[in-house]
Amino acid sequence: MMSQNFIKSTCGICFNNWGVLVQVTDGKVSGIFGDPESPVNRGKLCVKGLASLEYLYHPNRLKYPLR
Repeated sequence: MMSQNFIKSTCGICFNNWGVLVQVTDGKVSGIFGDPESPVNRGKLCVKGLASLEYLYHPNRLKYPLR
């Protein structure tokens, strides 16, 4: 059974800290959307925010410090 919910947060990709809704399905982030209740971005996201899910799950992302 799939459990799904939305968590209010802010995007930390750049300094704007726009309001986002993070969709979590079965304990894994499955979507990132602009928060329509945020007075800063009013439901919109920039391209960096839209791509943040790809940053999170990219197979070549760094998962530990380089030596």
